[in-house]
Amino acid sequence: MVEVEIYKSEDEILMSVTLPFMPRVGEYLSLDSGGYFSYYYVVEVWIRQDSASKFIACLQVELKD
Repeated sequence: MVEVEIYKSEDEILMSVTLPFMPRVGEYLSLDSGGYFSYYYVVEVWIRQDSASKFIACLQVELKD
């Protein structure tokens, strides 16, 4: 399991989730949006280190509906 932060832009976080895999650039994530799915395209992946020296995977996504 991978803890992942998902960003709309470089400074706007969409959500933090735990995933069973690490998405790659070019893949899509589908999120349930109340009866329909929103599809997010992964445009960037990076790893950041928080203040407790824990490494967290980060994704930047674009909505592709």
